Amino acid sequence: AIQADLVLAISPQFSIDRGKVPFEKRWSADAAKIQFQNDDMASQISPTARIVIVSDPAGPDGYHAAMFARAAPHAEHLLLPFGGHPAGAFLRDARMISAFLRDAIAGKLSVTEQRQRARSARRRSAVYWSNLASALRKKRRLVAKQAALHAAELDPENASVQFQLCRLLLADGDALAALSAIEIAIKRKPAVAKYHALLGDVYLALARTEEARLAFAAANSLGYDAVTDR
Repeated sequence: AIQADLVLAISPQFSIDRGKVPFEKRWSADAAKIQFQNDDMASQISPTARIVIVSDPAGPDGYHAAMFARAAPHAEHLLLPFGGHPAGAFLRDARMISAFLRDAIAGKLSVTEQRQRARSARRRSAVYWSNLASALRKKRRLVAKQAALHAAELDPENASVQFQLCRLLLADGDALAALSAIEIAIKRKPAVAKYHALLGDVYLALARTEEARLAFAAANSLGYDAVTDR
């Protein structure tokens, strides 16, 4: 055993076994390939180490954090609303991660102080605004679109940001602007299947059926899963 004094867990997954975490659908393809023989997280958590769990309380990661809280009542939780998965992307984007790690190494890490830093820093984080847009896109689409546009202004080359913006623009009927956004996302990260699938949707909205067919074929070749990638 490592005998660690401090454990920093960024968006940890308690398990991906659907028998233990029926709410977790993101890793279904991976879980299907695994025989879960020694998947006993609770028994492997150190009772003596200081444990700090960093996660977005919304969605599946919030449920995972709750499971860790039950298994390790001594764990501390740094909750980052709209921090996304993994929450480290928000820490990096908000320029917090270096100070976070320095404080941890020096034994001075304060969850309360880090929470205050996150609240102050999130206004300049494209990751935060993009995740906020994603969370609001079904119920408050206008606010979501404004958040997505702001995220793109903060970081126009961020593929995930452009993906979220494309979804909102397409839902709003602006297929040409959506095309520009998803083309940036694919240029930055060409191997992401769901980006190509969304490109196919944009082409269909533009009545460019052959290009849509090719985009969907590219998505399928990259392992697109219509359930988990939407």
